[in-house]
Amino acid sequence: MKKIVLSLLCFSLLGCIQTESGEKVGIPTKLGKEGFWCRNIVGSIVRGGLSNGDGAMAGSFDFYVTNSSAREVIEEAMNTRQEVKIHYHKDKFLISFCLDKSKYLVDDAELLKK
Repeated sequence: MKKIVLSLLCFSLLGCIQTESGEKVGIPTKLGKEGFWCRNIVGSIVRGGLSNGDGAMAGSFDFYVTNSSAREVIEEAMNTRQEVKIHYHKDKFLISFCLDKSKYLVDDAELLKK
């Protein structure tokens, strides 16, 4: 019994390990809810391409929004076509039936001035 409890405790603690974190800047192109049982807020930003004039290939960055204030900032940036800086992280052992392990989790967002 002790081995089972100890194993469950160790496994639950491993769910808190962050493997990646950082910031990305881009123009939000998608913000919505996804899922059947759990309605998660998902989003996407694009950096580069013809809109910036830098000649780089546009790349999409998909994420989950975990903070309601970050969702409001991203929504405002999408409506006004402004760039937004998002602060994200990714967990190594994400124990959840509602979240996809391959996506990033956004903790905070801020509008960038033009």
